[in-house]
Amino acid sequence: MSNQQNEALLEQLFEEALEMGMSEKKAAKYARKKFTDLPEPDYKKYGGAVKKMSGGGCVMPGRGGKFKGIS
Repeated sequence: MSNQQNEALLEQLFEEALEMGMSEKKAAKYARKKFTDLPEPDYKKYGGAVKKMSGGGCVMPGRGGKFKGIS
């Protein structure tokens, strides 16, 4: 996901928390927690470039994985 998409999602989660009556500090914590708990998108399903590499392993194995390029 792009940074703009991430920011928009975080803002949406923050607004959701405010509507639930949370303070700004708690709403920010809530938004971050909900964001990190979201499942990783299936990029392949949406036409992304996630492919197996010839040396084995995935291009981007999980969040925070090392980007190894595409084959």
